[in-house]
Amino acid sequence: FNNNQQDISLMSQAMGYALYNAAGSPAPRCGYARITVNGKNLGVYSHVESMRKPLLKRGFGDDRGTLYEGTVVDFFEGWDQAFEKKTGKDRLGREKINELIDVLEQNDLVDVEQAIGQLVDLDSFNTFWAVEGLIGFWDGYTANNNNFFVYFNPQTEKFHFLPWGLDCGFEKYSQLPGISRRAPLSVKTKGRVAYRLYQVESCRKRYEQTLRQILNMHWNEKEMIAETE
Repeated sequence: FNNNQQDISLMSQAMGYALYNAAGSPAPRCGYARITVNGKNLGVYSHVESMRKPLLKRGFGDDRGTLYEGTVVDFFEGWDQAFEKKTGKDRLGREKINELIDVLEQNDLVDVEQAIGQLVDLDSFNTFWAVEGLIGFWDGYTANNNNFFVYFNPQTEKFHFLPWGLDCGFEKYSQLPGISRRAPLSVKTKGRVAYRLYQVESCRKRYEQTLRQILNMHWNEKEMIAETE
């Protein structure tokens, strides 16, 4: 349960996660619950599905992989132990985290997209990334190295990113200090994977194509507004 302390609308999580799932980026399901403790009404909370094997099975068709939680962490040298294992076997997943760190540490890669794509499912990542940009999620992986999970999927043998802590979505500007309001609103590139990909012209085009596809297929403002009524 989440008390929506950062979301006075009480709708960011339910609508945000629904958009991720509709776009094909696995995310928790979300509903609502009125919480009462010892007769005291605490109000309406978001009832967010836990990041456990049923979600992985539904989202990826296979729950045997390794799931890590990322909280204010990125793929930097020496940071591998900051990824907290939640499910699965740690040895292979941790090795793959370090392999991705090694790739991102290299500044002279001949083909950045190909190198990252050996370890990260790029179709999946671009969808995840585009939704974060579309809903203005300023406290997620690509904008703040925070509130995310990575799943090493045994079927693809690559990492897939999942969103978390989505109680500050649908905001135009970041609430973090030092973030310029002149920064582009449609793309977030603080996350190291996103940053390295966005330096490559073909990856920028791929990101734009993914963003426009989600806008055309899943961003229906009339339906979204109707959900708030």
